[in-house]
Amino acid sequence: MKKVFIPLMLVCIAFIGCDEELNVTLNAPYDVDATLESVIVTGTVEPIELTLPAVNTGDEALGDYSDKLDKLESATLTSLSVTITNPQGEDFSFMNTIEFFITGQGMTEQRVAGQTNIDQTSSTIVLDVEDVELVEVIKSGEFTGRAVFVNDELIEQDLDLNIKFQFDVEAAVID
Repeated sequence: MKKVFIPLMLVCIAFIGCDEELNVTLNAPYDVDATLESVIVTGTVEPIELTLPAVNTGDEALGDYSDKLDKLESATLTSLSVTITNPQGEDFSFMNTIEFFITGQGMTEQRVAGQTNIDQTSSTIVLDVEDVELVEVIKSGEFTGRAVFVNDELIEQDLDLNIKFQFDVEAAVID
C-alpha cells in the first residue's frame, strides 16, 4: 500500500504545484475582404500590391481572451487562403505567384505565407505558411496585411477577395 500511496501523492503535489503553468490552445480565425483592382500591365517585374484593412485581434475570435491579450504566450499562422468572391466564376488564371506579409501596430512587417504553384483553374488559393512566431502581432491589438501578386495576364475587372487567416494561439489559463 505504501508503494502506491507515496508515488500517487507526489504526482498530485506536482500537478498542484504546476497549476500556474497550464496553458490553453485557441483556434483564432480572422476574415478580411478586399478588392484587387484591375490592371493594364502584364508580365512586368513590377508586382501588384494589395494592402488589407486592419484586423482587430481583440475581437470574438479569441473568446474569453479577447480582452486579456497579455495572457497570450505564442501564436502561429496555421493557414491562409484567398478566395475570389466576385465576379462569380472568376479564377486565378492570371496569377503566377503570391506572397503575404503581416504587421502589428508599430511593428516590422513579416513574411508569413506564399505560393508559387497556383492552381489557375481555382477561385481559391491556399498559401504555404511560414513557421513564424506572431504572438506580439496578436498582442498589439490589430494587424494589417499586404499581398504581393505577380500576374502574367491582364486583370480586366476588379476582383473582390476574401482572405481567411487561421491562427493557433497558446495562452495562460485565466484564473
